[in-house]
This record gives sequence, structure tokens and C-alpha cells, in this order.
Amino acid sequence: MIRKFTLLMKSTYCARALAYVCVLAHMGVGLWPGLVMALDTNAQELKTVTLQIRNVKVKAELADTPVLQQRGLMFRQALKENHGMVFVFSKPELYCMWMKNTPLALSVAFIDAQGRIVNIEPMEPLTESSHCAQRPVPYALEMERDWFLKQGVKVGDFVQGLPRFENRPAAVSQ
Repeated sequence: MIRKFTLLMKSTYCARALAYVCVLAHMGVGLWPGLVMALDTNAQELKTVTLQIRNVKVKAELADTPVLQQRGLMFRQALKENHGMVFVFSKPELYCMWMKNTPLALSVAFIDAQGRIVNIEPMEPLTESSHCAQRPVPYALEMERDWFLKQGVKVGDFVQGLPRFENRPAAVSQ
């Protein structure tokens, strides 16, 4: 039986089928998310930046292209402590976020061009409800649900270490 399984895994048909499953999952079809995350190296390969809010340092994965912004934290099962994702958009606009295929409970802080937090919104897992900036912003920072509250971070606080947003590709609206 093991030999037959090994031969099957070596076959071109099996490799194509597995690639097809991965493509479907990246498109949001949600087939076997655990398998896809095991095969998906994006989480390990994303660039990171160190941000500081008040006295707390945050390691944030950088979502600075339309593809990375659309994918966001989809299919993630957990985040390390003080880790999140910062979305760097091409220009300040009224951006909205959603939680499609995202099993983690998250909060999002919308941040203006000066690094000031405009609003913070809690987001429910696996929903397609929109959570929007209250005014045009070039940044959004997603962290675990209630992280901002637990750290004492509130509207009006400044985020230091944000990358520049000029000359970025246009973001994919969600």
C-alpha cells in the first residue's frame, strides 16, 4: 500500500491536482485550508516591519501589493504575540476590510498619513461584513481581537515606523 501511495504522489496527475487545490484556495474557494497553509509559504516569506505604538513594539507583516492585500490574514489559525499585518495602500482613501476565510478574531486600526489612528474596529471571524475607515487613510493594521484595548492603544495614538505609501500599486478593494 505504501509503495502504491508513493507512486501515486510521483505521478504528474497528482501534482496537477494538488496545484489545482492550492489555486482554488488562493482564490477564496476554501478547500482544505489546513493543507493549503501547510503548503503555502507566503506566511513565512512576507516582508515585515517593526512598528511602535506607545511603548509597545509590533512585528507586522507587510501587505503592500494588491495580491497581498486581498489575501491578508486569510486561513491563518493564529498570530504570535504582538504580531499583525500592516496594509500599505497606494494613496489615502476610505478603505474597508472584511474577514472572508479568516478564522481569527481580529481588530483593525485605520491610520492616517501622519501615523495617527483614525478608528479601531473589531471584526468577527469568517464574515463578509465591511469594516471601514472613518476618513481617507493610507494604512490599516490588523491585530488579534482586543489587542489595541489590552495595550491601551486608542484613537489619536501615533504609530511609528510605517513604510511610505507613495508609488505603491493600486490596492484591491474588498
